[in-house]
Amino acid sequence: MLDSSLIEKSWTESLLSDFISNRIETKNFFIEKNPKDNFWYMKNSKEDYYNILSIDTNNMVKTFAKSLINKNFDSILISGLGLGILPFLCQNATDIIDVVETEKEVIDIVRQIGHLKSNVTIFNESIYNFTPVRNYDIILFDHWMSYASEEEIEKLYDKFYVFLNQGGFITIPIKEQSTR
Repeated sequence: MLDSSLIEKSWTESLLSDFISNRIETKNFFIEKNPKDNFWYMKNSKEDYYNILSIDTNNMVKTFAKSLINKNFDSILISGLGLGILPFLCQNATDIIDVVETEKEVIDIVRQIGHLKSNVTIFNESIYNFTPVRNYDIILFDHWMSYASEEEIEKLYDKFYVFLNQGGFITIPIKEQSTR
């Protein structure tokens, strides 16, 4: 089960406050603290300043991890890394956390934070090209799916359904949840 103390912490303070103290920047991305709310934001340097890619607040739990609360699971596949909040919330709940992320710089910046344990494996690949080597209790397609067409979602669902353990489920938090 997800660490309830982290979930509670996410309502009042930054989940990454123990790991980040200053702005972190790569060529195309940066992480900075918003002075208004003291949460850390990841943004793309090349896009509109207000284009937030990830934030370490309770919204991540409410929106993207809601289907994981009070669930026991031994393995999870997460598509999309962001600030690494979802793997961070899961790392004490399970031994196997595989994350697929297309942007190498996002992976590098998250590794620089240092909040993820050794049971989190990050694959630098597109989820469309990724083929798992194991089955999972949960497969979670992150918020970028809000931009995917229904055809793309169906294609991914069909591709990954065969990698679910009995009783497992695929969740697309922004769209819907499906059970096997």
